[in-house]
Amino acid sequence: MAQNAENFFQKFMEAVDNQKDVLKGENEFIATTKENEKKNDINEENIFKQKTSDEQKLFKTEKAALEKELKVLKSVSEKLVQTKTVWEDELETTNEEFMLRLDDQKTIDTEKQFRDTLECLIESLDCLSVQAMDTQLVDIRKTLHKLNDERKTRSQNLNENRNVETEIKNKLMKSYGASYAERNILQYAINNKTSKVRQEYQKTRLQEESLKAKLSH
Repeated sequence: MAQNAENFFQKFMEAVDNQKDVLKGENEFIATTKENEKKNDINEENIFKQKTSDEQKLFKTEKAALEKELKVLKSVSEKLVQTKTVWEDELETTNEEFMLRLDDQKTIDTEKQFRDTLECLIESLDCLSVQAMDTQLVDIRKTLHKLNDERKTRSQNLNENRNVETEIKNKLMKSYGASYAERNILQYAINNKTSKVRQEYQKTRLQEESLKAKLSH
């Protein structure tokens, strides 16, 4: 009887030891799993931080490039405005000197400078590599192309006015005895063309102010 009790107790203790080993193994497994999960979390967090850092660096690089290009565009635009102002000032004092001034080489050179500066600005906009603020840049491109088309039209008008000048001069050379009324008609025609040129360039001024406002944002 005592022997049976001793055997039972021994088996019971062995079972307890086995259970302890099982629990110990499970605890070790749980601890290992938690440690691995912690390492994975740390790795994922590091990966996320690295990705965020890379994206921030890329954003800063692109932003710096955009700001640099916009700075160049603003500089070109300011030169364009200055050139246009000079051109308008040249056309402001028309009336009696209008015909002579159309043949002035300075006026021709100023018109050419305005054209070259405008085309340079359009080319710079068309070559932008950074596509941020795309909608605003598209609007500015449209405005500039429209302004350039009008510049070409007005340049053509100037050439036509030069032809008219030659024609009027030829007529005056052949008709020194023209009446006062006839000379008034010729003067009215000259002043009328002068007024139209002024109106056209006033439109250009308003469009230029609109362009400057867009570039300043």
